[in-house]
Amino acid sequence: MRSLTVRRSSLTAGLMSLTATAAQALNLDLEIPIQQLQLAWTLTRVLLQL
Repeated sequence: MRSLTVRRSSLTAGLMSLTATAAQALNLDLEIPIQQLQLAWTLTRVLLQL
């Protein structure tokens, strides 16, 4: 039961970060800074592991 809760919260956190990233990407110019996206992805993975 606990693993289901952890999976659900991880999925929710992942969807929220993906939505936030997409919203920010829509507000940026066509030139997306790759370094910032890599940093955001790394931070997202670290937060999901906590």
